[in-house]
Amino acid sequence: MEQYNYSRPGQRARKIGEHGETRYLPGLWLGQHDHRSPIDFTLQVAAGSGAEMVLFPANATAETRKRQWRYAVRDLTGSCRVEADAQAVLLTQETFYPFGGTAVWVSASPGEASRKRRHYCGKERDASGLHDYGHRAYGAWLGRWISADPTGAQDGLNLFAFVRNNPISNTDRDGRMTEPANDEAVPGREDEAALWHAVKDRLTPSAAARYREKFSRSPSASIEFPKLTRRLAKWANLSPPLMLVHSVRHNDGALFEQPAEQVLAQWDVVSTSLMDISRIGEFSDAPIAAWDMHTRDTGAIADINFVLEVPPQNILGTHDRDVYFPNHAGVDPRTHAVTEPHALADAILGGIDKDDERSVQRYNVIKSPNAILRTSPRHQYSEILVVGRPGVSLHADFRPTERIRVSRLVVAARHRAGDSRRERDARQHLMATVDRLRAVNPDLPVRLIP
Repeated sequence: MEQYNYSRPGQRARKIGEHGETRYLPGLWLGQHDHRSPIDFTLQVAAGSGAEMVLFPANATAETRKRQWRYAVRDLTGSCRVEADAQAVLLTQETFYPFGGTAVWVSASPGEASRKRRHYCGKERDASGLHDYGHRAYGAWLGRWISADPTGAQDGLNLFAFVRNNPISNTDRDGRMTEPANDEAVPGREDEAALWHAVKDRLTPSAAARYREKFSRSPSASIEFPKLTRRLAKWANLSPPLMLVHSVRHNDGALFEQPAEQVLAQWDVVSTSLMDISRIGEFSDAPIAAWDMHTRDTGAIADINFVLEVPPQNILGTHDRDVYFPNHAGVDPRTHAVTEPHALADAILGGIDKDDERSVQRYNVIKSPNAILRTSPRHQYSEILVVGRPGVSLHADFRPTERIRVSRLVVAARHRAGDSRRERDARQHLMATVDRLRAVNPDLPVRLIP
């Protein structure tokens, strides 16, 4: 729990927490790790730059006192990516997701990590996880401000929207106005270029490998890799009988006109399902449609399925139920809204399910395949959202997205509608549909599950 005092709107004067107190003066932070102790360190911020001078008490160790200067390398939004000392030795490195969540955080020691004060957009991150912008606080896990715009609707009618829902191109200095993210929005950027080159000169590829190995094995190092990386890695090379499939639906017209791989590469987001082919059960007793049938217990599928080889870095979100994400984003005219500027990010982060109710989770939540299989039987089928377009940088520490490969067609022609004529007609329509797909994918193997 923390308590904050302000001297005027947008100007914090004091922060009191369980582990200490910080007092704020113009260009100066006074840090105290224990309420009964004297000042533990003083952080002096050089105006208009990313340089900070740390003044330690007389009883500080020689090694600690060496770290008196901290220079920050910031990106166009002002986010503090790298901190180095006067000798260009790396002190901390932090990588952010677009809306401010920490993807990777590495520091030379726990002490260096605790002394880092500037994070996403150069703002202080409080114990609550909120970023203090002065006039408002921002929740990176929400992708939104936690209070309304104090200036009214000058940035749009949504008073809680963060930088017009485009954190890549826009930034906000104090919570009152969106402005373009560029060098002019980050004072002192020209001075940081020389520092960044010095850091890169010291951190050669071989040195970088040793650096990461050292910090990943040293018990005293502070290194934080998210569970996201481990979960994504588990989607690589799914072993049979598990497979990711895209079920042919009534709005898949492009798949009947062009090869499947070519079509998928044009879609921003492709809706797939995790299928366990060994557990295909009975179809429901609902009226049969070749484009809209599912099994009860696989968590997947329609009758006709393209089996996909999806690189793990292409996976955007994993859900144990149908979240009704606008499928085929980027092509289908009925989902044109999610291809407008900034709107795809809004669709991803909106978390709206089929009943237009806000879901507990966002669309871009990553779970392991086993976690999906454990819970998917409670729903009709799962929905795994993958990015179809190659060359998209989606996750930190992963390569950009690659082309999705189609390995085969799986046709699960098992009908239980209670009407023999309707079942016969549906099967004929099903096989005619398969023939149309084979005509544009002549080399694609087809597996029929009777």
